[in-house]
Amino acid sequence: MKNLYNSLVVSTICAMKAGAFSDIWKSMTLFMLTFCFMLNLLSAWMIIDHFCCPGFTKFLAFDFISSDYYNGLIYLLVYFFIPPFIINYLLIFRKKKYEILLINYPQAKSKRFFFTHFMGSLGLSYISLMLVI
Repeated sequence: MKNLYNSLVVSTICAMKAGAFSDIWKSMTLFMLTFCFMLNLLSAWMIIDHFCCPGFTKFLAFDFISSDYYNGLIYLLVYFFIPPFIINYLLIFRKKKYEILLINYPQAKSKRFFFTHFMGSLGLSYISLMLVI
């Protein structure tokens, strides 16, 4: 599992360096990995909450503001964006670990793995959203 994650990181770094984001590749790599993992977590949460254990995640709900829209945005940030963001930062950019990963995983320098993961995450979230609605 660790090798798969590291290969995905190297593929994402190479895709961001080669694309239009070559000057801000670090922040875009972190954002894209976090976004994909957020979609995967959200998809798993929707499937578990609506099919396996309905109402299981009700205890996670909170109301800071009277608007449901802003509460939903805060909810997404707190539970689905910030944790993957911190984990990805600590595993990739802390102490410049990405330099070691680029050396140790030369076979993952293809952009295809990142593209497959990105499209798979979008597809999984779309399918789970259609199943829930």
